[in-house]
Amino acid sequence: MAKKAEFYPKLKGLIDEHGDWNINYSEIARKWQLPIRTVHNWRNKILLEMEQIQPAETGKHLIRALYSAAKQCQLRIYESKLDSDKIRYMLALCKIAQTLTDLLEAYGVKKINETNIAFSPVAFIQTIVELNETKAELERLKATLNAR
Repeated sequence: MAKKAEFYPKLKGLIDEHGDWNINYSEIARKWQLPIRTVHNWRNKILLEMEQIQPAETGKHLIRALYSAAKQCQLRIYESKLDSDKIRYMLALCKIAQTLTDLLEAYGVKKINETNIAFSPVAFIQTIVELNETKAELERLKATLNAR
């Protein structure tokens, strides 16, 4: 009986590490030479003992993480020298904005908008093109003024 009980902490560790849904209990029962019913009973007991997820608290952490990711993207856009890098970070920022909007709506922080707002990188790309054209125009003006 002592041999059988030593597998309980191992099962608990597996569930903690991989989650309940990623474990093949039939395979574990066969490998550990335990009755499947024992493994399922242990699983049920472990799940009942586990701390329950608090959706509101989890949502707060996710929202903070998305705000942080958005700030990092904005910083990378500003610091990037290549337009291709800027576009890549802008695409990521669009995905973050969409995810954040969905999350805020899901948690009731933001009222659900009836019209679908798509976060498109096209406006960002147009802005880069316009900024590059303005930059080139400024360089031409500087060259003209320095030539005089």
